[in-house]
Amino acid sequence: MAAVADLPAEELLRRMRRGRGPEPSLLAGWEYLGLNTAPWLRRVGADRFVKGFADGYGYNRRVPGRSRREEVTAT
Repeated sequence: MAAVADLPAEELLRRMRRGRGPEPSLLAGWEYLGLNTAPWLRRVGADRFVKGFADGYGYNRRVPGRSRREEVTAT
């Protein structure tokens, strides 16, 4: 994941525009590691999060730790 996180913002935007959204019913019960790209969030250690889906709604859970290369474990 760190390789994607280190891409320039322009490349991340290009990839996001090229992609398609998944079928919501396929996301239920899964959690995905995500990264916010705003530099100030990285400086304060709030750039990593877990995105989950349950009952038709999405939620975010903050991931502790400052390094993007640090392993994420389930809580």
